[in-house]
Amino acid sequence: DDSEAMFRVGQIHAAAAAAAAIALENKGEADMDAMYWYQRAISKDNHPRANFRIAFYYLHGIQGQDQELLEPDLDIAVHHLRNAAKQNDQDAMFELGQLLLKQELSLDQQLEGFGWYEIAADRGSRDAQRELGNLYHTGRGEEEDQDGTTLVIQQDFEKAYDYFSLAAHLGDKTSALFLGTYYEHGIGVAPNIELAQSWYTVAVELGGSSASTTITPTKALPLHDPSGWWPAQLCLARVLHQNEETQGEAYQLFLTIYHTHRPEQHVAYLEFMLALYQLRGLGG
Repeated sequence: DDSEAMFRVGQIHAAAAAAAAIALENKGEADMDAMYWYQRAISKDNHPRANFRIAFYYLHGIQGQDQELLEPDLDIAVHHLRNAAKQNDQDAMFELGQLLLKQELSLDQQLEGFGWYEIAADRGSRDAQRELGNLYHTGRGEEEDQDGTTLVIQQDFEKAYDYFSLAAHLGDKTSALFLGTYYEHGIGVAPNIELAQSWYTVAVELGGSSASTTITPTKALPLHDPSGWWPAQLCLARVLHQNEETQGEAYQLFLTIYHTHRPEQHVAYLEFMLALYQLRGLGG
């Protein structure tokens, strides 16, 4: 009669469901078993992680071989995420923010979602910090339609920088990439090409590590490693190209991105840069 044990039995069934999905077998039955144990843990003492996990079943539903075993229900999913968030579950706070900030929902729901983002960010959620940085970076205008009004968020590069900085220091690669962009182009801060290079390097390193929790990845790969995160590699290459002493590193990055990733929107630029290096003998 222990809720934590119930939750963990649910986790075992959820793992079995994931294995069944990989084996292309029916996973619906295992998901229903997991849901049963999560429900028991919730009934016992409103177990926060059981609330968090069960919310995703209501978000996506459970599909059996021949029929839908559980229909998606956004309201019930929000209810369970809210239960977990009120018990200080940061993941639930973030997911609740994601759900409620959808523009088709009411203004009150969007405001609640934004509030959960702020609480999660204050408590150290790098995902919430990154998303708040994104919101302040782009801003959100007002749109009135039959469903209501969109939450207005004024563009604020200083707030965006602060949130990106918090998330980047917790190991978020996207936030590190934004910081590099801010310093390269002087967005909300004084332009500083050295800091731009430093943060782009961090973004590349974080993008090449499977589970980064700090700005120092546990396994250092070459910056031009083919498994790297090409958006950060491209930004770093562009900055390294500006310094004659680092053009050799830039060339290796351009080569890797072109031959390994070939991002369609950047192929012409990469071909031009590689031609430029070969024509003029840049970078050795």
